[in-house]
Amino acid sequence: MQKVLFRGNKFTIVQETVRVGKSTRETEYCKRGSSVVVLVVSDGGKLLLLKEKRRERGGYSWGLVAGHIERGEERNPMAAAKRELKEEAGIIPKKMRLFFISEPSSSIKWKRYVYLVEGLEKSNMFSKMDADEKIEVHYVSHYTALQMALRGDIKNETAALAIIKYLSKKYACFGKQASRGNTKNG
Repeated sequence: MQKVLFRGNKFTIVQETVRVGKSTRETEYCKRGSSVVVLVVSDGGKLLLLKEKRRERGGYSWGLVAGHIERGEERNPMAAAKRELKEEAGIIPKKMRLFFISEPSSSIKWKRYVYLVEGLEKSNMFSKMDADEKIEVHYVSHYTALQMALRGDIKNETAALAIIKYLSKKYACFGKQASRGNTKNG
């Protein structure tokens, strides 16, 4: 049996009675609508990071293009990723693929579809941002992105994981060193 304890704009807290052997126990979990995270690799090999200021975050934070999947996009998360790219960075992807799906834990039911974009076109068509959003687009070297992810400068753990996974595959689990320079691969 399920009982909704709280329903907000983004989160729902559910209490569920589960049977374990001959007895039952109560468990709770948080449900949230699915979202997308997009890792963009420029034609020059740099990674796109956003520096975003939002009131609810209390200042600036670094991350990747990300956002929620809107009604009508549930069966096509890539459409949500393309929309967020255009809204937040003014980008139209040339090549985009699903990189991985992240689900935090059994107590938080929230799918985050992580996409990888390699090659992009810039668009002058930024969509309207929320009134409290201020977003700056930055292209950084692999080394800088990795250091920011490892230091915790990138607060969204799925975004940090996407950067680390991408670079670990590119550099064969860091068998090659990520360059500090501004070279094509750095």
